[in-house]
Amino acid sequence: MFSFQHTLFHIGSGSGILSICASKYWENAQIYGVDIDKTSIIRSRKNIKKNNLESKIRFELVHPKTNLNLKYKSEFDLVVANIITSELILLAKYIEKKIKKNGYLVLSGILDFQSKIILSKFRNFNIILNKKISISGWVTIILKKEVKHNETKYLS
Repeated sequence: MFSFQHTLFHIGSGSGILSICASKYWENAQIYGVDIDKTSIIRSRKNIKKNNLESKIRFELVHPKTNLNLKYKSEFDLVVANIITSELILLAKYIEKKIKKNGYLVLSGILDFQSKIILSKFRNFNIILNKKISISGWVTIILKKEVKHNETKYLS
């Protein structure tokens, strides 16, 4: 479906399981995870150590009001988040800044009836629906950050 390049940003990393699975699937990827919960970051770091992945994955504790500022990297090929809809809406403009042009955003843990507001919010940033997967009232949304026509550079 999409060609993954080199970097992944995991928002709401929890135990780090998604980052760990991604690093096993995309062996050459550099992965950065953030969470607002100190216990989650401690648990994530222990889990990457158990899996011998310290060189591939970094986790950072962020304050909810830091706007997802990171010490390590500014833009990513793939951004994933499994956080509540109200937080996704609040963080949308910051999430947008973390996605490279033509990069992808995967959002999960969303109730089906909430998907329209999320799609509308991200459409404001030229991040458009690529695929929506619905299972028992829950959805996963795959979006792509499109390059605006006026941002395309032409060779002369």
